[in-house]
Amino acid sequence: MPTKRTTTALISGLAFSFALVACGSDPVEVPKVAGIRLDDAHNVLKDAGFKEFEDIDAISDRQPLMDANWVVVEQVPPAGDRMDQKDTVTLKIAKPEDEGIREILPEDSPVLAEIRERDADTERRNAESARRAADKERKDAEERLADAKTYVGKVDPATRLAKAAIDEALVFGEDVGAGRASVLDIVGYKQAFASTMDSYIAILEGRDLPDHLENAVNDIRESVDGFGYYLETLYTAVGSTAESSIARSRIVYADHKSSYNDAVAKIYEGSSVAPPLL
Repeated sequence: MPTKRTTTALISGLAFSFALVACGSDPVEVPKVAGIRLDDAHNVLKDAGFKEFEDIDAISDRQPLMDANWVVVEQVPPAGDRMDQKDTVTLKIAKPEDEGIREILPEDSPVLAEIRERDADTERRNAESARRAADKERKDAEERLADAKTYVGKVDPATRLAKAAIDEALVFGEDVGAGRASVLDIVGYKQAFASTMDSYIAILEGRDLPDHLENAVNDIRESVDGFGYYLETLYTAVGSTAESSIARSRIVYADHKSSYNDAVAKIYEGSSVAPPLL
């Protein structure tokens, strides 16, 4: 049930009180207080001679502690009605920060005007923050692109040599499957391949690697390890297991080829240099 609070205005002077009772009072017009702060509403009503106020929380079940933190959203009786000054004026109240307050305040409420101005200020600040964030992102993107172009210029030769070595590894695997290379040749070939790839990764990591491309280089490193595993699957490409081993090696190669190409494309993105994809 909504919280109610009754406030009785003190009557100064016992004689004045007796005079009011003796003489009675005619109904007077109720002033408009809906839409203003609760403390101001009480003062307006008191100035009009009303002594009894019933404050009811229109949103929840709260007890007002500071009248200035509340606003009148509705009054009973409404402004313009006439009533005896001894009768109670009911004020339905809420807080300016309550959800839905904009919909229940009178359109001419000065508090509603304050809320709308605050909303507009917030919207302006948010728009400015968004603009600054967009400007920063644009500048950061320009810097990243410039860094990437410089980086590509430093690592492109090594990347093309690495592509040639990986392509050759695929051909070597086909030669093993066709019997043009023996399983014994794999040991020396794998060592040479690993040495080439180690040099390539060292170049990628040592040529002023931009922060935003670190993940791409890590993906290349993992893919290169996968190509090494591809060569290892060829060890069993003899006898009855030869065909299945070659088939498995091709699957391994294809899986790492995709991730390798994605990483290389990421590094070359935005540059004028065509990426050396497998």
